[in-house]
Amino acid sequence: MIALDRASPKRLRVKLGLALVALAALVAACGGGGGGGGDDELPPFPAAEDVPEGVLLTPAAAEATPGYDAVDVVPGTDGATYPAAAGELSALLNRGLASPFVVAYKTAGPDGDAGDAYALTNRPPLSRIDVTNVGDAEPSSLTAARKGGATVSCSLQDAGWECAQTEALAEQLLLTAGPVVFPRDDDFRTGAVAEVEARAVAGVQTRCFDMTDAVGTSQYCVSAEGVPLYYQSPSTTAEATAYSLDVPDTAFDLPVDD
Repeated sequence: MIALDRASPKRLRVKLGLALVALAALVAACGGGGGGGGDDELPPFPAAEDVPEGVLLTPAAAEATPGYDAVDVVPGTDGATYPAAAGELSALLNRGLASPFVVAYKTAGPDGDAGDAYALTNRPPLSRIDVTNVGDAEPSSLTAARKGGATVSCSLQDAGWECAQTEALAEQLLLTAGPVVFPRDDDFRTGAVAEVEARAVAGVQTRCFDMTDAVGTSQYCVSAEGVPLYYQSPSTTAEATAYSLDVPDTAFDLPVDD
């Protein structure tokens, strides 16, 4: 266990509490959202050897999904084919998970009540999720994936921040935690994906896709860089409030030295 010096918790609370504010300022300084939006071409599927373990979302099926004409399918990795809308969503999400970005989300439950706020930072193999509990102005917990697969969890206690290394994750951090539930191979094989009306989120034009399965319909609105900026499922909604592709080296500093 790593304990914070009891003389400095207030300074670190302020430092982390300003993180989301700094993110919003950074986005404004960069002229809004991400660096894309004008490219109508389908982002390329990352080659299998270029995708961090646990990121690949493309279906494993080697044949076209029944009910679709061959013209309506696109190639996936390793020769798989699947419906064009599913292929485009999968390609975009793969691109985002393998790219650097910082995004802040507000969340709400199915009744519309405000939920926790999240800040996701990604620069593979590094990633980090900061959580601000509903009603609070400052983050109170964070989880960081570090080089070599190590994972560190930190929480703000009465005496200050405490961090401890936890068991390494089998998948990328953003696939296992955070406000957005990423679809997996089985979801693409069994669910129906359709592109729907686009929307602007956090000043960024996105492409939106509905994925329907036995549980219901989830919507993903994704930037040109492949980052989900709006996600809605039957149980939760996550909407980006700030977005940047600039990830400074200090973004992965922990509130206490390890």
